[in-house]
Amino acid sequence: MKKIYTLISFLTILTGSLQANSLDTLKLQEVTIYGIPQEKYITGSKIVAPDSLVQTMASTHNIVDLLNQQSPIYFKSNGTGLSSVSFRGTGPSHTAVLWNGLNINSPTLGQSDFSLLPVFAMDRIHLQYGSAGALNGSDAIGGSILLNSSPQWQEGIQASLFQSAASFDNYFSGLSLNWGNGSWESRSKIYYQTAKNDFEFKNESLEGSPIERQQNANSKLYGFLQDFNYRFSSASYLTFQGWYQNSQKDIQPPMSINNVTNYHSQEEDQSLRLKASYHQNSNMGYFTTGLGFLYDDYVYIYSNTPSQTIFSQIIPSINYEKDFSPKSSLKVGTQWNFIKAKNDIIGNISEERGNLYASFRFQPLDFWSITANARQVMFKGKFVPFTPSLGNEWALLKRSNRQLKAKLLLARSYRIPTINDRFWVPTGNPDLKPEDSYSGEAGLVYNFQQNNWKLEAETTYYLMKVTNWIQWKPNGNIDEFGYEIYSPVNLGNVKSEGIELNVNVSTQWNVWKWSSHLNYSHSKTIDRTNPNENKGSFQLAYTPKNTGAFSTSLGYNNWYTLGTLNYTGKRFSLANEASSLKAYTLTNLSLGKQINVNKLLLDFSFSCRNLFDINYQNIETYAMPGRNYQINLRATFGG
Repeated sequence: MKKIYTLISFLTILTGSLQANSLDTLKLQEVTIYGIPQEKYITGSKIVAPDSLVQTMASTHNIVDLLNQQSPIYFKSNGTGLSSVSFRGTGPSHTAVLWNGLNINSPTLGQSDFSLLPVFAMDRIHLQYGSAGALNGSDAIGGSILLNSSPQWQEGIQASLFQSAASFDNYFSGLSLNWGNGSWESRSKIYYQTAKNDFEFKNESLEGSPIERQQNANSKLYGFLQDFNYRFSSASYLTFQGWYQNSQKDIQPPMSINNVTNYHSQEEDQSLRLKASYHQNSNMGYFTTGLGFLYDDYVYIYSNTPSQTIFSQIIPSINYEKDFSPKSSLKVGTQWNFIKAKNDIIGNISEERGNLYASFRFQPLDFWSITANARQVMFKGKFVPFTPSLGNEWALLKRSNRQLKAKLLLARSYRIPTINDRFWVPTGNPDLKPEDSYSGEAGLVYNFQQNNWKLEAETTYYLMKVTNWIQWKPNGNIDEFGYEIYSPVNLGNVKSEGIELNVNVSTQWNVWKWSSHLNYSHSKTIDRTNPNENKGSFQLAYTPKNTGAFSTSLGYNNWYTLGTLNYTGKRFSLANEASSLKAYTLTNLSLGKQINVNKLLLDFSFSCRNLFDINYQNIETYAMPGRNYQINLRATFGG
């Protein structure tokens, strides 16, 4: 606690210094929106964004902590290390992760490690549920996570400082600085985080379940983001976005070898993401051209033996959009991806992928909207199967204070096996078949507003069938360290079916504000390749049937409190359901206060996570932290 008291004293002195050097009040210029938002082309889809208060309070955490509180999607984490996502019962490689339109999933692994995506680095986060291969590319079979930033064209200077100190020697520092004069704009972020993660846990892998302290789970993460934007005129502008990040972390060991003194498994990651775009708006339409560059360097150290993977991608793109009328618009474009990968085991790999896509929006009647999307991918000089989608929305009820609409989406997606799937030595399989999925979803959305009350409820039913689902399974062999060796195989027929429910309600009276969000998902994902053998009833491993999240916030004047519940149902750790992990519910509670000092806004908060000290496992034999605490300070100057 001495470190925390010292930190608070330092931050108090710092904020006092900022107050003494305050700037003039900023004047905001009217912002012109250029282009046609992508939301126009996702009719029939389900897309949600985290609550702004929850996102702000999660700024010092990674994206897993935020989305666990705000969505029913499932994250699989081996303790404090690798975190992968599951949308609608699908696997990690079935989720597209797009940063400003660039897919940042590893081309070797086919997925992203969400423990390396800090919320602080994100301006806007959207979750798009369901198959969206026509819009977001090959990986978007189960869902998409969209991370975006865009020009604000604000004049003046705004600075924000984020600082937190938490249990287990976990510290985060972040600074953002924005400057603009109406034509030029600069937006900068820098952050640094360290964690020892030496929490106590009950070691259930040993007789008597002794209490131990977690070993070898240290981590360090730092990064820098820079956006430069220049507006030539009211109709054209240029943007540049850059993001560099470095991560060093121990791979948390399973309980059975937690106290093995010579155990040391580590991962070091470096990534550089760049994108430059030119935007031109005229009576002829909206034209954009962009060039992206992605570079990743992963070093995995296992038993003092390093393995390095380096890959780079150059991604040029051209898009054209035309809004013909308030009821119709068209978007066409192309994107090419030139990939180079190098690994100590697989050697050098070069690949090229081309994408041609088109989207059309049409409203034939006042109560009926249609969008049609299509994408054609070229891989190794050949066209892969065409991936279309068709979405519909009908306004069943439209009154001044309430609306009810129905949604329907039909889609096809197609995923090419990753580089590791095909070439990893000695278990890769170059003869793997690509995954081919067909899906449909239907839903109802109800909105109600009266006086200060707002209500939005949405329910969705979905059905997805995937042919040649790729899964890494034990092949019956053991490596020199005694671990099972895995190989990728095609599962001929996998079916995912489920129901989702989202309810948001909020109100305000005088100085009181209240809002609550409920999200629930029931998903059944089974392998029906050999129905006579497995009776068609086995849920895929680490795919919970039931997940849910609930959050509620209450504000009074400048005080606020936030409570969240996250429920994860029983998961089977083996494909034949012979072993399972029990369900658990995590409770988090936060209390904060905002203070306005002239032109300086201070936001202090205190959080307790895993309030009831639940003992649980997300992955079998990997310990998770019990009750822990965090204090936060956010100081915003200007704006």
